[in-house]
Amino acid sequence: MNFNALWGELLAIVVLVLVSGFFSASEIAFVAVRRSRIPQLVAEGRRGAAALATLKENPPHFLATAQIGVTVAGAMASVVAGAGTVAFIEPVLRAIAPTWLLPWVDPIALSGTVLFMSYFTLVLGELAPKSIALNRAEQLACFAAPVIRGFAWLCAPAVAVLTRSTGAITRLLGAGHIDDPFVSEDEVKHMVHEGTEAGIFDEAERKLIHSIFEFTDTSVREVMTSRSEIHAVNSDIPPAALAKDLIETGFSRVPVYHGDLDHIVGTVHIKDLFRALERAPSPKLVEVMHPAYFVPDSMQISDLLRELQARRLHLAIVLNEFGTVIGLVTIEDLLEEIVGEIRDEFDVDEELDIQELPDGSLLVRGTVTLSDLHDKYGLPVEETQDYSTLAGFVLARLKRIAKGGEAIMHDGHKMTVVALDGRRISKVRIERPRKAELAAV
Repeated sequence: MNFNALWGELLAIVVLVLVSGFFSASEIAFVAVRRSRIPQLVAEGRRGAAALATLKENPPHFLATAQIGVTVAGAMASVVAGAGTVAFIEPVLRAIAPTWLLPWVDPIALSGTVLFMSYFTLVLGELAPKSIALNRAEQLACFAAPVIRGFAWLCAPAVAVLTRSTGAITRLLGAGHIDDPFVSEDEVKHMVHEGTEAGIFDEAERKLIHSIFEFTDTSVREVMTSRSEIHAVNSDIPPAALAKDLIETGFSRVPVYHGDLDHIVGTVHIKDLFRALERAPSPKLVEVMHPAYFVPDSMQISDLLRELQARRLHLAIVLNEFGTVIGLVTIEDLLEEIVGEIRDEFDVDEELDIQELPDGSLLVRGTVTLSDLHDKYGLPVEETQDYSTLAGFVLARLKRIAKGGEAIMHDGHKMTVVALDGRRISKVRIERPRKAELAAV
């Protein structure tokens, strides 16, 4: 073989391996580019983004096209190498090999060609292109998309056969196409966690994003003000007395009931009340009262927020499955689930629901939900249909009305009733097991 032919074949091998590398890199870039990013690339007018969006709609079609390119280019490179390189190496080996090695010249030439092509193909046709694609996914995907789309048109019959064959086999093996969301909630949380570790997000941003996800999984019952904590007035209260009451308590809205809390007839806004008092010294309460809005305790707070926004309301009365009033919820309660505690000038001196004491124990209001205690402090208690608050759990364990100083034990946690409001548990002290005790167990 003359050297001109050899250099021509080597050039052909290099070109074919690079073509194979192009398709390999395109495949990785296509998979690596985020689907949520593609509409933005199209909007920015990035060249090739429209073709990428089209290909992304049918991943099996694209992958079949890329594999055809990789396979055909790789096979052609191997054929050229096998035909030309062996023919060049064999005479050289016969000229320099000792007599005893001559019978092995052909296998050695073939093995050397295979090893050389394997190394050359892996480095230039696979590893290097894929590494570049991972680091430049968007740029490469947009650049390659029009080429891949054109190649797919040329190879349409082969692509169709491969796509359908692959689909039939995956369905036969029980691994057919599943319409899962392209990014799950857990994946987003993991990305946010990694972003926080890398310094992209700060801790406040991480908590805010997690709160938004939890927002859609939280029911009204978990955030409402319980019945025992509701500040409401009877419908026979004089408007002037109601105005004084609202000023003293700092509430801007108050439910109005007739007889008892199970017969709430409306709500009054302090602004409407003062306007009525300006017009007449003794207005009728019904003139400034708005209809009450009732919601079930099982309603998701994300749905309730939309309802309150649509109805331009700030307060809803919560009912259980029997139609009994069990609580009250405001827009502020809902927003606090996302951004945390919102305190105004009337909340400054208000006690915290959960206080951490110097000895490591917790002083907790009885109305605090078990889900909050579990999420924030790992308290091993879950809500049930019978109770959702700490006070409810303690009463369920005692099986009678609690007395001050009584305590229960649960999974190493000692819970002591430290304050009562009548027969209602208002404060509970929780003594958590020490780390050394947990380790011993």
